[in-house]
Amino acid sequence: MAATAKPLITVLLTEKWLPCVPFLQMVCFYQLLIPVSSANLQVIKSTGRGSVLLKLEILKRVVGVLILVVTMQINVFAIAIGAAVSTAFNSIVDALANRKIIRYSLIEQTKDFFGSISISLIMGLCIYPLQFLISLSWVLLLVQVALGGIVFIGLSYFTKNDNFLYLLNVLKGLLKRDKQ
Repeated sequence: MAATAKPLITVLLTEKWLPCVPFLQMVCFYQLLIPVSSANLQVIKSTGRGSVLLKLEILKRVVGVLILVVTMQINVFAIAIGAAVSTAFNSIVDALANRKIIRYSLIEQTKDFFGSISISLIMGLCIYPLQFLISLSWVLLLVQVALGGIVFIGLSYFTKNDNFLYLLNVLKGLLKRDKQ
């Protein structure tokens, strides 16, 4: 979505909304960490460590508010960058807590989602330059989405990405069930 932000905003909201493109791109990047942080929190909850969860949440909220107070003195984009920094901090804190609880380190977690993130970044690098070749926003968006899908699926298949293969098996199971 970060790579298609400009044509997406132009098609959906018109050109007068183009100043919000950098904000959408920033949100895309810091949302990458949300699933990892959420999974870590679920582990902490499922192990019955409510006191650990409370301490983590207090720490993360205090740091988040401090970042907000500092960045709001600068400008709106600084607030967006601060939100990204806060999300990264939250993910690291949650991962470090899980290292102690289930012996699953930050490095191991990073290795586990590095493949998916790499595929997404490569896809973005493939489709972003198209904006310099295609001038019609709706055509550009369609081409970027189509090519992005092909690149993402192709790279996921050829690198044998675990998440992709799992999804593929689920889809195969659903198709078999529908045929019966």
